[in-house]
Amino acid sequence: MPPLAHAALAASIVLSALGAVVICLLIVVYGFTPSDEQPDTATRRMFLTRIGHATAAVCFAATAILLAVALAQPARTPAPATADDPRLSTTAARVEDQQERLQRMEQRVEETERAMQRLATDVERAAPHESAAPAPSPVTTPAPRPAPIRKAVTPAKRPPLVVKAPAPVAKREAPAPSTAPAQPA
Repeated sequence: MPPLAHAALAASIVLSALGAVVICLLIVVYGFTPSDEQPDTATRRMFLTRIGHATAAVCFAATAILLAVALAQPARTPAPATADDPRLSTTAARVEDQQERLQRMEQRVEETERAMQRLATDVERAAPHESAAPAPSPVTTPAPRPAPIRKAVTPAKRPPLVVKAPAPVAKREAPAPSTAPAQPA
């Protein structure tokens, strides 16, 4: 934002308000209708009306000029970094570090590409007979069947569930282990 924009905005608000107050006062005092008064009073009324209109016009014109000047000013630009600025040296060091890392990554990618090419040529040399064999026919799978559409079933009215207290459980003795071999079924 331009340096004088705040002052210009405040001044334009004050001038616009002053012009509006002058116009409103003229309307309150003299109204909208022409006067049917004596010549001295009509002359005085005409003089004050013209002075009020001129004052309001000056206020509104000054508002327009202030806003035009404030908007035409260029915005502030930050000062360029100097050679002894510590931010400049740290940024330069970071850029150099990034360049080194990028160069190492490029070397790794090139080595990997060369290894992939060597591997591809070794595979082609080892299995030349596979390229002459006919291509296997594609396996087709049957299309899945669509699921049957089921209608929503409303539950039938059921009688209320009656819960009975459990009967006491008598202790049972564990059966004696049998020594007979199990027979296959």
